[in-house]
Amino acid sequence: MPQHILHMQQPRPSRSLSGAQTCSPDWIAPHILLPAHPRIELIGIRDIDTRLREDPDVAGYSTPYFPLYEQLASLFRRDAFPALRFVRDLSTESHHMRTVRPPPRITQFWTQVAARSAAHGVWFEDCNGVNITPARCSRDWMQMLLDISHAQAAHTRLEEL
Repeated sequence: MPQHILHMQQPRPSRSLSGAQTCSPDWIAPHILLPAHPRIELIGIRDIDTRLREDPDVAGYSTPYFPLYEQLASLFRRDAFPALRFVRDLSTESHHMRTVRPPPRITQFWTQVAARSAAHGVWFEDCNGVNITPARCSRDWMQMLLDISHAQAAHTRLEEL
């Protein structure tokens, strides 16, 4: 096992972390994988749907689900994963949340994640391996609005009969 991994796994004397530091949405605990894998090309992430359902919004940030967004964005840093080409959301539920009548917060979150990954040359994929792009998120949102409009028009026509 690499020496730096062994060093990271050693018990440390208890240090007091300031409550402000660990409670801040800007503070993200380091992950053991970050310094260890310069050749990883694909990372699969499970249970994003759980985080989207359960994580509260953080006031003062323009990005919905700011802590989750920052954690995902940390994967795109070239110093952490220089060979990374793909990040895949393995959750079918998350895919459903994003594509079937998504609330604006979900669409905004995924649009920002897709834009950030594209800016770093990383493809962010859904559970089927299809690239999630800002344009696709917007298209899914527009399709949902169009479906609602068509359903309302059909309902109005039925009422008129």
